[in-house]
Amino acid sequence: MKSMSSNNTPVFIVGWPRSGSTLLAKMLAAHPALCCGPETHFFSKIKSGALEESLASREWIDATAGLISRLELTGQSVLGLYGYTNESFRAELAKNERTVHGVLSALYGNLLRRQSAERVVEKTPNHILCCDRIRQHFPDSPIIRIVRDPRDSSYSMGKLSWLPKDPVYCSLLWERWYRQSKPFFAEDTKTITIRYEDLVENPESVLKQVTSFIGEEYSNLMIDYHVSYDTVATPEETWKCDVSSRIDMSSAYRWKREYAQDADMEKVTRILS
Repeated sequence: MKSMSSNNTPVFIVGWPRSGSTLLAKMLAAHPALCCGPETHFFSKIKSGALEESLASREWIDATAGLISRLELTGQSVLGLYGYTNESFRAELAKNERTVHGVLSALYGNLLRRQSAERVVEKTPNHILCCDRIRQHFPDSPIIRIVRDPRDSSYSMGKLSWLPKDPVYCSLLWERWYRQSKPFFAEDTKTITIRYEDLVENPESVLKQVTSFIGEEYSNLMIDYHVSYDTVATPEETWKCDVSSRIDMSSAYRWKREYAQDADMEKVTRILS
């Protein structure tokens, strides 16, 4: 299937932790024209201006490769997860434009070729705090924000190795991320927001909306994502293992069944209201 886009600009998926971004990424990655790899933290772990500075240097390939080589995901090298050594990534960089767009294209080069895909889907949830930088370098890229009932997100965040198992703390984090990112999504016209609950309850309808938004034809393969490539999550990200099976509608509004009587629920609800 050929891309129906006017161009092949990357698609970005952002959101809050435990809001369904992995599920959405796996669905889109099953589309014949698209591919999605593990989280890159391309913007969130590279400070503003650092990538531009490396690209402007005389030895820009070495400087840029060195910067990307320091990116890690759950203790694993992002370059390694995308099938590169430092040397092979420098060679890939040399094939691409000397731009931020070119660096991301280089990082995805192996995956695009391996899957015969045409277009990149970049999924790093906390890029929701970096949308201004994304838009600066990718002015035409669609940005998809996925949201979930914040009570479910707050309680589910306890599964993450880098957060405390405290729903009150997690609800405060959710509220801060929401407040900081809200102005961008209120003003930017190349964004779409979808609800996790709608995605699991009516996946075909939501995916048709998403593919129309990004300029691709709908494919039934996205519903059967579990039998397609699984390049989105790594084995070390154990909290994502529940996304490898079929769509689970019972995960919507789980807080009502499991946490409604929790001692912290009143505090969580107050923070999120």
